[in-house]
Amino acid sequence: MRSSLASLALLVAGCSTGRYDADYAKALSAYRDAAPFAVLEPQPVSFASSRVAIRLPAGFTPLVDGPPSRPDPSRLRPPFLSELPGYQATYERRLAGDGAELAAAVAIGVLPATANRAAVEKTILEQVRADEAFKNGTQGWAERQVDPRGGGPRTWRVLTLVGPQVFESLVAGNPEYKRWDGICEIWLSAEPQQELITVLAWRVPQKVAGLLPVPLEQLAEAAARTVAIGPAQAAPADGEPAAEAPPAGPQPVAAP
Repeated sequence: MRSSLASLALLVAGCSTGRYDADYAKALSAYRDAAPFAVLEPQPVSFASSRVAIRLPAGFTPLVDGPPSRPDPSRLRPPFLSELPGYQATYERRLAGDGAELAAAVAIGVLPATANRAAVEKTILEQVRADEAFKNGTQGWAERQVDPRGGGPRTWRVLTLVGPQVFESLVAGNPEYKRWDGICEIWLSAEPQQELITVLAWRVPQKVAGLLPVPLEQLAEAAARTVAIGPAQAAPADGEPAAEAPPAGPQPVAAP
């Protein structure tokens, strides 16, 4: 009898341990899946008439390009680009270095796939190589595969630039514009059948790069994994009023 009870106790204990191990493994897997996104805002922001949504890094705030103040162009986009294709908005985070306040930034662009991604890549690369700092040391575009979280682009083309570039620095509250050693990564979505090309241009001065929660490359990849593409608005039928246009600029959207 005692032997039977002991065997039953061991069996129950074994089942409990098995369930615990399974629950622990499940919780650990969920934590590992969510961990890369802990550095991003929990809510995505939408662009291009709500066609594109992305979770941006925590602490990054939008730059307002218009009255009463207009930011220097070097804050709105990488200074070696006369324009960012499909430009939508710029977000930045101020970081305090020794004696100067500098910023990490991301500029967002969205354009139709009919623009031809190869042509967009060529246009950006030509502008980059016209800059003295990058004319000889740029390797060109590299393909990057990511694991998208919301069904967005899996394939991206990435241009990595390391070298002196113009940043705004605040010294005793006064803005100065000069070249600092910096890191820039320009990400272009490159899905074969994509309807839209998403452009993410990231920059940070080397002096304050270590103040970001993770290296810029990891931050850029985490955000790219959250990009989601929504359907185009259907055209109204004959005789029906057109749908009200969404407000201009970035708009918060519900998390996927």
